[in-house]
Amino acid sequence: MPENKARTLVLLDFDGTLLEGDIFAAFLKLRLKSLRMKIRALRAVPFLLAYKLGLMSNSRSKEAVFKVLFKGESESYFRSEVAAFWQKRGTQLNPSIHPKIEAYKKEGAELCIVSANFSLLLEAFCERHPEFKQIATQVAVQNGKITGAFDSPNCHGPEKVKRIEAIYGQVRDQYQSVHAYGDTQGDIPMLQWADEGYLLQNGAWHKID
Repeated sequence: MPENKARTLVLLDFDGTLLEGDIFAAFLKLRLKSLRMKIRALRAVPFLLAYKLGLMSNSRSKEAVFKVLFKGESESYFRSEVAAFWQKRGTQLNPSIHPKIEAYKKEGAELCIVSANFSLLLEAFCERHPEFKQIATQVAVQNGKITGAFDSPNCHGPEKVKRIEAIYGQVRDQYQSVHAYGDTQGDIPMLQWADEGYLLQNGAWHKID
């Protein structure tokens, strides 16, 4: 990695931070227009209830739901649906962070999304916004088909820091400063890892200790 001592590394949560709303939920809403996906969604309800009742972890329930919905679907078809989703939704940044992103871009900061959302969704977004790198939950694909399993742990909470450390831990001193932005408790470990962490609450950014 090149010398970046004059640069700032900016770590950004995706859903609710860089973009408004729950992006994967919005993607599912689009996909549920088909009868096949509606039937699959009914099969996913028990896993969602188990999570709500504290009987399953966030990571286990998320993988179980993803498997029910998408196991066996071709990667190419999934990617085409992702492209259709972004075409319909658009990729406008959250107004609360857009001015900050523009300022960071002008100063030449390195921008990296760190998200529990799925790599296939993030990859398509970053193709439209190449100024962003991305770290996300990896989806397993075998013989051109989605297996339903994850190729990495769910990139949430402490796992965000593990993934960041794997890429930036050894070169952190090459950056002038590390800033991080998030909007939920699952982002707190990442915000605390950064030199400056900011949590979005009630439409305003609050610097955390």
